[in-house]
Amino acid sequence: MQLEVAECTRVCVYDRSGTGNSSATPKLGTIQAIAEELHTLLAAADVDPPYVLVGHSLGGMIVLQFATAYPGETVGMVMVDTSAVDPRDRLQAELTPEEWRQYGAQGHEGDFSLPEGSDLLGAGAVNLADIPLVVLTAGIVGTGVPADVAARVQEIRLDMHRELLDLSTDSTHMIAENSDHAIPTKHPEIVVDAISQVVETIRSP
Repeated sequence: MQLEVAECTRVCVYDRSGTGNSSATPKLGTIQAIAEELHTLLAAADVDPPYVLVGHSLGGMIVLQFATAYPGETVGMVMVDTSAVDPRDRLQAELTPEEWRQYGAQGHEGDFSLPEGSDLLGAGAVNLADIPLVVLTAGIVGTGVPADVAARVQEIRLDMHRELLDLSTDSTHMIAENSDHAIPTKHPEIVVDAISQVVETIRSP
């Protein structure tokens, strides 16, 4: 996917602390701290703004915090199957206990794990103004989830993604109909298209 995106713009991909090839940093534990670390990393690597930020799952929350903390450096965003709030809290609040059991029992407890002590910004605290924003939604909730429960989960997820769309006056919603949460690995072409769309919009006179 990175090579395809690199055909139209410079690409920088990193492993946040404690994942991949990056060692853990003791002070990290909140979305704000992780976004600050990313900002420091970009400066140290001489990767100057402006940035088009792309975040999947927990990464979406990190880039949303980055854009909020450094608004003058962010000119576009692609949010891949993510939200502005802890999805586990929202799902548990809106699903019945039995629906949550059936969904969570399949290993889809909110789709990702948040750092200990994460203090997420509510959607109302974020304003992306008019920067180009694409929000991607997985069309498949997960294998093994009863159809009625999957439909309820998807309804709630779509509500959370609509809240993201409301953060910018120039937002687009794309649904990866044939993909589950792992859109970047299973259908990377969809993410590439979304990034290209944002880059082209920024470059348009």
